[in-house]
Amino acid sequence: MGRKLAVLAGSIVVVLVIVVCTINRVLNEDDLSACVAPSVLDNCTTADTIVAVSGGDTEARAVMAIRLFKAGWARHIIFSGASADPDSISNAEAMRRLAIEAGIPKRLITVEEKSRDTKENAENTVKILHELRAKNVILVSSPYHLKRVKLNFEYVDDTIYYRTMPANDKLWHRWFLTKRGWAIAITELLGIAKVNAESE
Repeated sequence: MGRKLAVLAGSIVVVLVIVVCTINRVLNEDDLSACVAPSVLDNCTTADTIVAVSGGDTEARAVMAIRLFKAGWARHIIFSGASADPDSISNAEAMRRLAIEAGIPKRLITVEEKSRDTKENAENTVKILHELRAKNVILVSSPYHLKRVKLNFEYVDDTIYYRTMPANDKLWHRWFLTKRGWAIAITELLGIAKVNAESE
């Protein structure tokens, strides 16, 4: 009896590991982490602009966009996201302030403050990308969110070349150990399925 329970427990662990690894593989969208710095190599060239969308750990997303800018990946940043609280500043403005504090000139930052979800982030930000004539863009968001971000942006305009860089979002560290982590993962998988269905 004890041996059967041990085998069953082992099987459950193996299945869980496979499920977690599969979810990570599906959600993970990371084009730049392998690049030490901008270069002439295929995936490591500089971009026209960096786009950071708010939500999740918004500060971590802003910090990553700032880091990329300072490393020379692009000479312009767009911060996208409305306010979660109507009585406070927008998420985009909060990110802009962090960038200014970090020494990035105001003239090199654009804020998009209307978007309330990822679909609107893409729709409203692509309009700005068109105004800037940007054709090469780095998207910054949380690791679990980037796949859906990229799909939404490609759905709006797939002539723009998008690459991705995940922020160090504390919500995603060991996500599989918390109910919230599983809720985030399932929500993102459903969101990806929805975007794929709409694009067919």
